[in-house]
Order: sequence, then C-alpha cells, then structure tokens
Amino acid sequence: MSILIITVNYKNSTPTENLIKSIINCKINASLKIVIIDNESTENSFSSLNMIKTTTNLDIEIIRSSNNTYYWGGINLGLNKYNNGEKDYNWIIACNNDIEFNDTNFFEKLYNLKEDSYSIIAPQIISSLTNKDLNPFLLKPISYLYDIYYKLYYLTFFTSIIVHKIGGLIKLIKKLSTITNSPNYKIYAGHGSCMIFSKYFFSNGGFLDTGFTMYGEEVSTAEIAKKINSLIYYVPSLSIIHNEHQSTSE
Repeated sequence: MSILIITVNYKNSTPTENLIKSIINCKINASLKIVIIDNESTENSFSSLNMIKTTTNLDIEIIRSSNNTYYWGGINLGLNKYNNGEKDYNWIIACNNDIEFNDTNFFEKLYNLKEDSYSIIAPQIISSLTNKDLNPFLLKPISYLYDIYYKLYYLTFFTSIIVHKIGGLIKLIKKLSTITNSPNYKIYAGHGSCMIFSKYFFSNGGFLDTGFTMYGEEVSTAEIAKKINSLIYYVPSLSIIHNEHQSTSE
C-alpha cells in the first residue's frame, strides 16, 4: 500500500511545517511520499522548506515553481511527475498546506479502505474558525436556480439586496438536504482543501482541471468524476483540521 501526499506552499512555510509535524505524529503502515510544490519559489522559501525536509525521516520532495501556479495547478505539477511516472500510488491526497492530521490513526484508517470502492474521498474537515465540518461541500449539483441566484446577486447593488433576502431560504433547503443516517455516503462535491483520490480515478480517465486560478477545484473535480462515472464519498471517519486562510499569509 502506498500513499502520495501533494501540497502547495506559497512563501510562508509555517503552515507547511505544521502539516509535516502532524504527519510525523501519525501511525503510518504504508509507504508514504510527500511532495511540496514551492509556488513562486524564492531562495528564502526554498531554504525554509529544505530545513523542514532535513529535520524529518519522511520521504519529502520539493518541487520549485518560478511562477504562481495557484493551488490546483501546483497539485497537478506533483501529480504529473509522481502519479504518471515513477510509481502507481494507491491513494493520492491533494491538500492545502494549512491542514493538520490531528487523528494519529488517519493513515491506518485510509489503509483499511478499498481503493476500488472509493474513487474520491471527501474526509471530515473541521474548520479552525467555526469548528464546523466543511464537508459535504455540495450534496447535489448546483441547479439552474442557483445559477440565476448568483447572477442576480452580482448584477447590481439593488438586485443583491433583494436576492439576499431569499438566500436564507436556499441555505435552509441545502441544510435539510444534508440529513442522512449513513456514515459514508455519496455526494456531488467535496471541499477542495483536502481531496483523496484513488488510483482508479486516474486509471479510469480522471484528471485535474487547471483551467482556473482559484476556488474552482470542487465543482470541476465533481463534473469530471460525473463524466467518467466515478463516485465521490463523504467519509467522516477520516478527520482532519483546516486552519483556514493560513496558507496565503506571508
């Protein structure tokens, strides 16, 4: 069993250091490879990441990018090098560098899941700001009504006031639609801060859409999964913490 973790660092290496420390504290029964994309790399950022690498026995690779490829573009850099080349990993974890593996049994739990049963996993992601779970991101596709809602909201100041008043109703409908008694269940889209891909997602024709800069990975991945008949599952037994908005701080 082998696991590949790909994360993206942008200037500030402190969140990346905390991420690595959280992994060190975990029980690891599988072969684990960590790839850090150093976005818009500088001598300072690269030196800081190398310092993190030399203080642990974990298998860490640092890939420098002179440009800012943004989050999903950076993830794709690591994916193209390691998942399509050297090794066929059972699980590929794409994550922000500001997440922490607070459950020391996280990788053991992932190890016990069958990758042929889960194309994409959306874990439980607890926000450090709200202490609420960021998943499921969307249970169902954004409907035509949602499209109209957002277009009107950003059309003019006056339409935004009117549309905002019906926003509470839409949120209530969404909240009610998340009620389920199943521990692991199918969803439309998982939160982008951490997505876990089975090798079967890629062998079945799956890929990462990098045709955007920020905040598009959830729906783009969901639509790709839908086209190739791959399912996305919410698995709350796999739990992490998201220290929100730390990754973009300098």
